[in-house]
Amino acid sequence: MVDHVIKSYEDFHKWVFDHFLDHGSLFRGHANIDYLLMPSVGRQLAKFVGDKKTKQNLLDQERWSFDIFEKEAMAFVSGPKPNRWEMLALAQHHGLPTRLLDWTHNPMVALYFAVRDDQPANGVIYGFGANMMPDLADAEDPPQDPLSISQNWQFISHRISPRIVAQESVFTAHADPTEIFSSPFIYRAVIPAELKHNLRIILHRYGMTAKVIFPGLDGIARTVSYLKFGGGS
Repeated sequence: MVDHVIKSYEDFHKWVFDHFLDHGSLFRGHANIDYLLMPSVGRQLAKFVGDKKTKQNLLDQERWSFDIFEKEAMAFVSGPKPNRWEMLALAQHHGLPTRLLDWTHNPMVALYFAVRDDQPANGVIYGFGANMMPDLADAEDPPQDPLSISQNWQFISHRISPRIVAQESVFTAHADPTEIFSSPFIYRAVIPAELKHNLRIILHRYGMTAKVIFPGLDGIARTVSYLKFGGGS
């Protein structure tokens, strides 16, 4: 993993164009550099170990919780029944711990998430190039069950929501969700904490606001709150 410390908005653009000329590149922003690049269900392992449970117990719970979500969510899903990949993306989108990581094709969206609040920690943006991970759409015989995969995959959910569209979202599904995602092809841009405020002002000036990232009432409220009370956007 290659690190670069961002010094300015212009430096961020240079980092993007130095390493990611292909639109298929993926980006992910964290407001705290100490937040591990690990799927949310994998973050539950420490709690399970503390309760004298095993990794297999966690994976069993992952499957049970997803099965419950899949069954009960159908009352709120219109149109054709989603496949299990689409349903897992919906579960991730609505807060269920899953083996997915959210990424974006838009580096500005990743920058928004890296600087969105004033916590004193450095932020970070991860990026890796197109074709660095198998794409589910290109597979001749794609796996049907995302919880039984033997390798990592990337995919775009066809169960479109306004937020997925606005954020140009891409998902990666991880064969072992308890492992930190690492690759020699990942580049990492560190955003010093003292730069966050100025970068957030620039993003807002160019229209990269909460009401764009989160279409709907939540996004409008966040943007108005930022304009009138300051703080995170």
